[in-house]
Amino acid sequence: MTLHNEIVRVISSDKALEHDFVSSATAEIKKRASRLQTTLALDKLEDSEQNQYKLKALNDAQLKDALISLCKEIESFVTNPVIKTPAQLTFSN
Repeated sequence: MTLHNEIVRVISSDKALEHDFVSSATAEIKKRASRLQTTLALDKLEDSEQNQYKLKALNDAQLKDALISLCKEIESFVTNPVIKTPAQLTFSN
């Protein structure tokens, strides 16, 4: 969540985006997401569903929009009840 908070601080400021930071932060998020996907035994996404922003040149406004979308997805994942408090969930047959 710390990396998420750093990204939010960067996109909330009026400063120009540091592309090295964005690159390293998103690479780390991808690495962690892949690890989670393996650990949770999740199905792989179809290629068409992955990498919506796949290596195309984005201006700073588009990059900020993409980072905002990423942050919303991270927030949605970590606040999901199954992830946030898994021990409190019960399953019935």
